[in-house]
Amino acid sequence: MTIWPSSWGFEKFKSFTLILLPAVVSLLSVLPSFCFSHASPFPSTTTTTTMATADTSMIAELQVEALLKWKAIFPDQTQFLLTSWRSMLPSNGSGATNSSVQFNHCNWVGIVCNQRKSIIEINLPNMGLQGTFHKFNFSSFPNLVRLDVTNNVLSGTIPSSISKLSKLTYLDLSINEFFGNIPSEITNLTSLQVLYLDGNRFSGSIPSSIEKLKHLSELTLFSNNLTGSIPTNFAQLKNLKSLLLDKNQLSGPIPQEIGNLTNLMLLGLSRNYLTGSIPFSFGNLINLNALSLSDNKLSCSISPEIGKLSSLCKLTTLYLYKNQLSGPIPQEIGNLGNLIELDLSDNHLSGSIPSTLGNLVNLTFLHLFNNKLSGPIPPEIGKLTSLLGLLLYTNNLNSLIPTSLGNLSKLTTLSLHENQFSGPIPQEIGKLRALSKLSSQQNKLMGSIPTSLSNLSKLTILYLHENHLSGSIPAEIGKLRALSGLALYENKLTGFIPTSLGNLSKLNILYLHENQLSGSIPPQIGSLRTLSEISLQQNKLMGSIPTSLGNLSKLTILYLHENHLSGSIPPEIGKLRALLELALYKNHLKGFIPTSLCNLSKLIHLLLHENELSGSIPQEIGNLTNVMKLYLFDNHLKGAIPSTFENLINLNHLRLSNNRLSGPLLK
Repeated sequence: MTIWPSSWGFEKFKSFTLILLPAVVSLLSVLPSFCFSHASPFPSTTTTTTMATADTSMIAELQVEALLKWKAIFPDQTQFLLTSWRSMLPSNGSGATNSSVQFNHCNWVGIVCNQRKSIIEINLPNMGLQGTFHKFNFSSFPNLVRLDVTNNVLSGTIPSSISKLSKLTYLDLSINEFFGNIPSEITNLTSLQVLYLDGNRFSGSIPSSIEKLKHLSELTLFSNNLTGSIPTNFAQLKNLKSLLLDKNQLSGPIPQEIGNLTNLMLLGLSRNYLTGSIPFSFGNLINLNALSLSDNKLSCSISPEIGKLSSLCKLTTLYLYKNQLSGPIPQEIGNLGNLIELDLSDNHLSGSIPSTLGNLVNLTFLHLFNNKLSGPIPPEIGKLTSLLGLLLYTNNLNSLIPTSLGNLSKLTTLSLHENQFSGPIPQEIGKLRALSKLSSQQNKLMGSIPTSLSNLSKLTILYLHENHLSGSIPAEIGKLRALSGLALYENKLTGFIPTSLGNLSKLNILYLHENQLSGSIPPQIGSLRTLSEISLQQNKLMGSIPTSLGNLSKLTILYLHENHLSGSIPPEIGKLRALLELALYKNHLKGFIPTSLCNLSKLIHLLLHENELSGSIPQEIGNLTNVMKLYLFDNHLKGAIPSTFENLINLNHLRLSNNRLSGPLLK
């Protein structure tokens, strides 16, 4: 089956005349001799009818026998799927001629016959069939035009005798477990129009005699283990509309001759080891609808010739990602007026983003990430009002984020991170009501977080970390009820943590660390039952640790270190049974270490150092058998070091210094 949807149809092959089997000769010998004694050179009507009936009976009998023998090698489960395949031959073997009783094979599942009860189609897709073709007698089906066994569990090699199906126009063996070479004899099926072999384990090279399939319009070999080069004689397949060779191990250059396939609509060569350049001859592919050359080793610049494709055809999809393409994106790419998807990501492209991309008004996805692009985002990008995804991250883009992006009303993903953008986040971003992911981290953005972001009711990801943002966290952020990830760390944010964050009931991660936030930790945070990670460290937070944090049963990370927190460690923290890391160090915490912390059996890191903790280390600490790092130094702890420390079999970092402890571990 093709990997891209297509809108074209392919003509069914015309009806075929019946092939007389050699066995008919022997049947004729038993007819009365007077049938041959007439002076006329032509047989009588009676004789012709008798011959046709005998021939029909013989072909039907051979085909029934062939199918039943094939079925017999299948495991029981597969045979059960073909229960309608059973012989109706008389038990006395009298050879009765009542074909409606004797040969019911035309009513079997997956079987289509012509008027003479000769099988012309075998259609068994999506049935879970197991078995091979090794016992299949291809020569018994001289009139077969269609064989479809896609999406089963058939295996083994393809017998060379498949070439006996001389009238075959449609062959679909895709999505099975066939292996070995594609037999060269398959190219003797010169009537083939459709050949689907994708989704198997075929190896070796593409048959060199492929050019014999002159009528072929669809060829899919993707998702196999084919090696070698792409044959140049593909150019002889003038009727080819779909050529999909993706996900193999093909190597070498893309043949210039591919450009001769002027009827081609789909060309997929992605996920191979192809090298060299994109052929100039591709400009001749006047009907090309989709071109995928992604995930190869192509190392060249994108030729302006690619811009010719639009003036000659309706290219909608262009995938060149994951190659080694260099140089600028040609201005001419803006001529591809029907383009819907453009992905040039993961290359070495440099220079600026062409303003001509603003001409691609049908574009839904524009992926230019992981390149070396520089300069600003052209304001013309704001004309792409059909855009769903704009991914420009990990480049060297700079200047301001254009306010025109606010026109992209259908946008669901906006990824601008890891660039050099400066200036404020435009208020206009708040107009993107369909947006679900906004990532602008690791830039040089300044100013405050726009309150207009609260309009983005579908937002699930808001990543603005590692910028120079200032001001307070807007309380309006609490309106983003769909939010699962909020990362504002490593900025210059001040003020309190808004209590409205307690409304973000779907939040999984909350990263506010390395800012200048002050005030207390809102107890409302304890209502975020889906939270798995909290990072509030390296701020100026004061007050006590809320006991409500004990409600966060899915929490794995709790980082509150390097603040000005005071009071005792709440015993409720011991209810966080999923916790892996607890870091409360460099605060002003007092009181005893709660014994409830020793219930955290999954804990790997327990970091309570540089506080004012007192009392003894609980004996129960020996229950933390997974702990690898235990830091209690620089406190006011006293008493003997518990003997249960010997249970901490995974411990490799232990610091207890600057306390009043005694015991052998201090030696």
